[in-house]
Amino acid sequence: MKDSAAVLIDDDIGVGFLVKCNRATLEESGRRYREQRSKLCSDGDVYVYLANENAEDTCTMMSPNTDQLSSSISKGSLPISRTTIPSHPSSSNATSQSASSSGVTSRESSVPSSSQVSSSQQSSVPSSSQLSSSQQSSVVSCSQSSSPVREESSQRSEVMDPPDPLFILQPGEFEVVLCVDNCETAGGGARSQKQLLLPELMRNGVNMDVRKLQVGDFLWVAREKLAPRVGQLKMPERREVVLDFVVERKRMDDLCSSMQDGRFREQKFRLKNCGLRKPIYLVEEHGSSDHLSIPQSTLFQATVNTQISDGFFVKNTKDIKESVAYLTIMTRYLQSIYSPKTLIAYEKDGLDRIRQPFCLAEATHQLMTFKEFNEKSVKNKESSINETFAKQLLQISGLSAEKALAITTIYKTPACLFDAYNVCALPADKEKLLAKVKYGKLERNIGPVLSKQVHQLYCSPGPLM
Repeated sequence: MKDSAAVLIDDDIGVGFLVKCNRATLEESGRRYREQRSKLCSDGDVYVYLANENAEDTCTMMSPNTDQLSSSISKGSLPISRTTIPSHPSSSNATSQSASSSGVTSRESSVPSSSQVSSSQQSSVPSSSQLSSSQQSSVVSCSQSSSPVREESSQRSEVMDPPDPLFILQPGEFEVVLCVDNCETAGGGARSQKQLLLPELMRNGVNMDVRKLQVGDFLWVAREKLAPRVGQLKMPERREVVLDFVVERKRMDDLCSSMQDGRFREQKFRLKNCGLRKPIYLVEEHGSSDHLSIPQSTLFQATVNTQISDGFFVKNTKDIKESVAYLTIMTRYLQSIYSPKTLIAYEKDGLDRIRQPFCLAEATHQLMTFKEFNEKSVKNKESSINETFAKQLLQISGLSAEKALAITTIYKTPACLFDAYNVCALPADKEKLLAKVKYGKLERNIGPVLSKQVHQLYCSPGPLM
């Protein structure tokens, strides 16, 4: 059955199903496919994702051999192997029925089409072609040992229902508000630059609100409009969703100190994992840089790396007034962009399942509530093993948040990484295990130097030299 085969959504072939067949016969058939290079086969055989229109709905055998598959291709029918990974939930009928029952259109709840899935989104989760054989065996062993429920679910193909929306804000029912972290407005004395922030924003007529932000210094929310009612003593709490833009403001002296004490990398990691997809780094000059303990060239390189390697948008300003001008322009821009949109609120876990590539031109946006965003971004909350593992990796010089995220996506815990090391036969193979792991939008390799450093950190019996 198609629902028992692994599924790939690709820009070239659309929806593809994983099959095993003879390479020469497949090429002669003229069918559209994408090769799965990581799965090893005997000579002449190959695993490929076959385009939906070229794959049959039913399977003619449980474990087809190469000869039977080759003859099937030549006859115009290609059975799908039942020995593949459990399928991605992609039943369009069940999805559309669930979407209609929950009040959400099928466009928002259905599996995205190939035109809606960008290459950057596909590369965010490493494909099996990016994994070595030892990496594959480690990932499989970790997934099999994590929970018996997962093994049970892999034996049957189920359609995952789309999440129910918490609420929907239609155009005209909300206003875009700039939220300012209260740490940006307090402290520093009467002559501090912080004291200029709120007056300048008020002078510019910015619709804003000062509150505690667990991550970032500024962000924008869409807040529900409520008119007062006659006889109502207290206004009900207005519902809010947080937009995908968050700003971290750094003065040059603060940037210098944060690079020295490790806050710089830790803050970037938290921003990238907070659920907002457009992080902005606002770098503000502060007098002469001659008195700083880090050279100006090093500070400049750090901001460039933040934009190129970490995918942040970096905005440089001369002083607090120019920073306020930027926040004012951004607020008015987002007000004009989002005012005609329909905003649908979901819980974060459900949002991760249905969220599509970021596009401001879309008429509908799926967002999380501000309350959940702030609760899940608490700095001192209990960290999962995966989060702690990523924070450990960030302590390695040259290992950015993007690289740590790529490693922890493949190896969820240090135990999974140790399992992969144990599979390697030679010490040199262990040192190069992570060298070809892809990271970032450009899908660059982590490289042998960092791979060796990670191996030394976790596998050296004595102190590191």
